[in-house]
Amino acid sequence: MCLVKCQEQVLASTMLAASSVPSKQDLLRFPGTLVLDNLRSDFAVTLEVYTLQARRETMSHEAKYHIKKVK
Repeated sequence: MCLVKCQEQVLASTMLAASSVPSKQDLLRFPGTLVLDNLRSDFAVTLEVYTLQARRETMSHEAKYHIKKVK
């Protein structure tokens, strides 16, 4: 996810899944358009890129939801 900050405006991009970025690629292409309104001639923009790593669940569906198997 990318945040674009300019003056009091903060815009957020859509999130990218790691699977949507080809491996060994040196750029990220965020879909959509972000528009900053009412800019002064001396405006400055800050870009912040955030990542989140999540682990796959190792717990089975039955254990997670306490499902008892009846024989």
